[in-house]
Amino acid sequence: MIQKKIDSLHELYIKNDVNSKAIPDVWWQEFITACQTENNQNSSRSEWLHNAASELDYAAMSCREWLDIYNTLLSFGLFYSASPLRAKAKEAAIHNTGSKNKSDLNYKLTALFEDCDRHDRDEIISIISHTGKGEYAKKDFEYFIDLINKRKETQPEFDTSEIEFYKYIKGSSIAFVGPVSIEENKGHEIDAYDIVERTNYRTNDQINNTEEQGSRTDVSYYNSLQFEAIIKEQEGKLPKNLKFGILKRPKHKDLITSNTVKLTMHDNKKFVFNGHLNAIPHAIMHLLRFNPGEIKIYGADLMVTKQRYANYRPKSLGESDQGLVFVNHDPLTQFNLLHLMWRNSLLFCDEQLESVIKLGESRYMWELEQSRGDSSRVLNE
Repeated sequence: MIQKKIDSLHELYIKNDVNSKAIPDVWWQEFITACQTENNQNSSRSEWLHNAASELDYAAMSCREWLDIYNTLLSFGLFYSASPLRAKAKEAAIHNTGSKNKSDLNYKLTALFEDCDRHDRDEIISIISHTGKGEYAKKDFEYFIDLINKRKETQPEFDTSEIEFYKYIKGSSIAFVGPVSIEENKGHEIDAYDIVERTNYRTNDQINNTEEQGSRTDVSYYNSLQFEAIIKEQEGKLPKNLKFGILKRPKHKDLITSNTVKLTMHDNKKFVFNGHLNAIPHAIMHLLRFNPGEIKIYGADLMVTKQRYANYRPKSLGESDQGLVFVNHDPLTQFNLLHLMWRNSLLFCDEQLESVIKLGESRYMWELEQSRGDSSRVLNE
């Protein structure tokens, strides 16, 4: 029975030009069993899958092929088992020196960017012109690489609508408050910052405990789903106390009826090796363009826990599909970007988030699997 499932998996992968047979069938057998097993019975199997994957030769498949299999494991909540596959994908991308294919070059560029403080700056910049990206994208890469490496003071170009935001943010201390319950009362500390920012702030009722979360909100970033809830449930009105609302798409600005200053987030997809950015990493990338004095994140844990404060997600949105959440928003993409900014002192974290970042990639994925791994873990006939 298991061999039939293995053969079916290979057929599916072959249709997508993925050489899944580069991984031995014994590994696939353990993978299928793990998909049907709850976390509390899966620890030794996860360790085996992780260790066996670590021994594979990155040259056995292309970056795209490794990522295809990695994303499959994410969809089944096998985060720890998956992490070596992503590492193989990065190795395959970085060591791919002969290809002039734009997709291959983009994988190489974004793989190098995740650790751009550990790679040659000029090598990364030289790849950009061959990917087909425009001059704006090249300048954006140069800005962030130089910012991270403290090479020189550079400044991205702003359009007219962003000048006011630049003047507001420049040199200011910023407390960025996420949706996770904060383990200690940090409200006074948060409110002492020049600017307090949150994600998906729809109403002051979302702040359940001001002693823990602070009472102020000056700026909020919105994803597309939360934006839809504002349009349907609040007639397009943002909270009156909000100074700036940062929206995901330009067309969203026209649907907001309140007088809050509305901006659109920059497209950060070009920096991403796999998947899309979650709200906080996306917002941090946007903020760093405006030369803040300091950013400190509170109330975030890179999804290690399921706990979110009450009313953060509107009831009208229902429950999210956890399997799809992690495939679309690769957890290691979020982890590596925040780790890059943190280790280069471009952002600071409260004790809760810093303890997660200090875990490193593998242990972070282990903790994520223990907390979240049981979701969507059924491999059908």
